[in-house]
Amino acid sequence: MRGHITSQQIETAYLVSAKIFDKTLSVESGVNSLVAENLNPNSARDFINNYRAFRQGKLYQRTLSQKATDYFLKRISMDNGIDDLRLAIQAVTQHINYYENLTSTNLPSLRRIVERYTAELIPMNVHEYLDSFERDVSSSYADNSAARGERLKNAALQPKRRAMTVDVFIRNPDVVAEVLHRANGNCESCKQPAPFHRKSNGKAYLEVHHRIRLADGGHDCVDNAVAVCPNCHRKAHYG
Repeated sequence: MRGHITSQQIETAYLVSAKIFDKTLSVESGVNSLVAENLNPNSARDFINNYRAFRQGKLYQRTLSQKATDYFLKRISMDNGIDDLRLAIQAVTQHINYYENLTSTNLPSLRRIVERYTAELIPMNVHEYLDSFERDVSSSYADNSAARGERLKNAALQPKRRAMTVDVFIRNPDVVAEVLHRANGNCESCKQPAPFHRKSNGKAYLEVHHRIRLADGGHDCVDNAVAVCPNCHRKAHYG
C-alpha cells in the first residue's frame, strides 16, 4: 500500500467498484484507474471485491478501514436504498464475526458503525419523523446563512431512504361527504370559495379537518369536522 489511504481515494474506489459491479467498467480497467490514484493493485482489488460482497450480502475476508466501511455503507444506502443497505450490513457483520473468531480480538468500532446503520432499518413512525424534521428545520433556520452554506456544500444531492410506519384512522366517508355538502364549496374558516376544482369530477376542492384530532381522542363525526381550504388547513395545524 502506498501510504495512508485518503478520503478522496476511498470515494474514487467506491465509484470505480460500483461501475465494475454494474458491468460498465472492466475489473482490469478499474484496477488501473485506482493504481493511477496511487493505490497499490492489492488494495484496489480489495476495494472492488469487498464492494461486490457488500452488494451481495456475502462474507469478505480482507478488512476495510473504519472510514472506508462507513463511507461504503453511507453511499450504498443513498444510492441503492434500504434493501441494499441491509445486504451490506449483513456482509460487514459476517466479516466482523469472521475476523474476531480468526484473531480472538474484538472490533468494537466496526460494530458501532454497523449498529448506527442498522438503526436506519428500523421503521420510524412517520409522525415522529415529521416532528423531528420540523425541529431540524427550526434549528437550521436559527443558524446563520454562512453556516448553512458550508453544510450544503458537503451535503449529498440524493436523500437517504428509510422505512416508515403509518398509523391510519379508518375514517367514516359519510362524515367527509356531509361536511363537504354543508360547506357548499366555501371554506368554513376563511369563508372564501374553494381555491380550485378537482380535475376528476369538477367539485370544489376543500379538505375536511377535525377540530379535535383523532389522534387526541377526537370523534369522527360531523360536529367535530370542518371543511377548509388547504391554506386554512395548514394554519389549523401550524398557525
